[in-house]
Amino acid sequence: MIRRYLLIFIGALVLFACLLVISFASLYSASRDNLVILGEKNAIQAAQEFTSFLKPSVDDLEDAAFQLDTLMWGDATTEELRDYLEEASGRYAGAGIVDKVHTGLYGVFNTMYLDGSGWEPTLDYEAKSRPWYTTAVEKKGEVALISPYVDTENAESVMTVSRLLSDGRSVVALDVRLDDVREMTEGLVKGSTSGYVMVLDQYGYVIAHTDESELGMNYYSRTDTMNGVITQEIFEGKNNQFEINYDNRHYLIYAERIYDQWYTVSVMEESSFIRSHVRPFILSALLIIFAFTMITIAFVDNEQRRKDSENLNLQLKSLAGIYMSMNLLNLETDTLYEIRGDAGVFSEAVQKTRENGRKLLKRMMEFYTDENSKAAIFDFIDFSRLNERLSETNTITREFLNNKNVWCRARFVVVERNEDGTLKRVLWMVEVIDKEKRLRDQLQYLSETDALTGINNRGSGEGKIRQLIASGHGGMFILLDADHFKSINDTYGHGVGDKVLIAIARCLKSCFRENDVVMRLGGDEFAAYAPIVYTKDAGGIIIERFFDHINRIHIPEMEDRKIHVSVGVSFYSKTDTFPFEELYRRADVSTYRSKKTEGNKATFYEETEDNA
Repeated sequence: MIRRYLLIFIGALVLFACLLVISFASLYSASRDNLVILGEKNAIQAAQEFTSFLKPSVDDLEDAAFQLDTLMWGDATTEELRDYLEEASGRYAGAGIVDKVHTGLYGVFNTMYLDGSGWEPTLDYEAKSRPWYTTAVEKKGEVALISPYVDTENAESVMTVSRLLSDGRSVVALDVRLDDVREMTEGLVKGSTSGYVMVLDQYGYVIAHTDESELGMNYYSRTDTMNGVITQEIFEGKNNQFEINYDNRHYLIYAERIYDQWYTVSVMEESSFIRSHVRPFILSALLIIFAFTMITIAFVDNEQRRKDSENLNLQLKSLAGIYMSMNLLNLETDTLYEIRGDAGVFSEAVQKTRENGRKLLKRMMEFYTDENSKAAIFDFIDFSRLNERLSETNTITREFLNNKNVWCRARFVVVERNEDGTLKRVLWMVEVIDKEKRLRDQLQYLSETDALTGINNRGSGEGKIRQLIASGHGGMFILLDADHFKSINDTYGHGVGDKVLIAIARCLKSCFRENDVVMRLGGDEFAAYAPIVYTKDAGGIIIERFFDHINRIHIPEMEDRKIHVSVGVSFYSKTDTFPFEELYRRADVSTYRSKKTEGNKATFYEETEDNA
């Protein structure tokens, strides 16, 4: 009997030893996988946070570049360019941005240095030799990130973003203060002794680092250090994920690009991380010797948790670059589980209590959504209609603006349905689509805008007028063209002719209301539509104001020659039912009559004119 029990005991020990080895290997594998995910997450999150930090300044710079290109293309004077820089810098000051995040706009325009914040350069200041100018020229129209420097006036760390304008020689720039950057990297590895995160510029200088003492060092030139080896592998080997052995330790390195110029780098030391995770297992193994049954249950539970963790990590790995937040909502139990969050107050709320999931989700979106988008997003998360909206599909989306003025896309995805087809579990996901959304809006603007004058082109203008008429918004329609425009082109050249067209378009925009439709039909022909203007008296006031603006147009190349226009006016009353083509014909007939008179002339259409 003793021998039998001994054999059972030995067999149990052998089985336990096998299970212990298997468990140890599984724990080691899971720990290493977690290290891989953690390293990637640190690099990705650092890149996302640094990009988010720079994005407002980059957006401001892009907007300023567009406006300056437009001004320079329109032959704006130096004073007009300086006025725009001062006005834009003043807007930043009014928004509390200047002296907090970045300073005013400045740059080189038509070979002259201009500064929107009022700073006057010294006599020996060579703007074109500065890094913000030379780097922007090298980037050929892309936003350039310039390595930080210390402001001698206030000892603050400052970097510059700059961009080459379309003329190929002018550059606009904006300084960005880096006061908050250090906290970004420190927060990623807080409480950990197994790794660190850093940000490198394109030359290998340290922009941000978990260890503040490393700031400003050039790792690319320090080939005798571990960070130097890492930097060379990233820059020369073009690797963004690799492993190295240094000083008898094994490290996992992950790098992510920022605006295709800088790098966020996560460095994870494997042995200390694995050791910190394995030690509890060894202590547990000693207890298992006295409680074999309990350790078996614990092992099964641990294995299941490992599998769940691996599956979750795989999901996070595949979706980390797309979705900023992801939650699983169980509609039957009304519980909300966070899969990926923003580490904010609602992430903590979801982790502490998962109950009342519907209310928690609504509160979350009420906090994160811009006021102008709240009505749309609340309609989207109306759970009373969710089954109906997802009855024929497995996913629905809605675009919205968040409280940081960034465009996002919210998405419901069906995870599980009940036998009757109703929803049981759904995923709630939010992704950032700001660049995509603004690009779509920009393309739509370009498709609807006349390239020369910046007002509606014929297609978009006529479409808007037809919509106004169809919705019952009658009004005044005017048709006009420039008198003797061919003579202007023949005498002064097409460049001067273009300036005349741009000036006429500006007069139209100045004299008509924001909701009126102003468009260029082609050549020297223009048109405008003013809703709710039904009488000659009301229309005459607008046209007289327009003529007054026309008389003030001055084109230097034309010397004292004045610009005159012939205008035809027709009205669409509340009771009219004829099509837009008839409204256009009437204005065209009236324009023809106006051209018989020299100077600015407007003719109002009368019903009797067709029979005159």
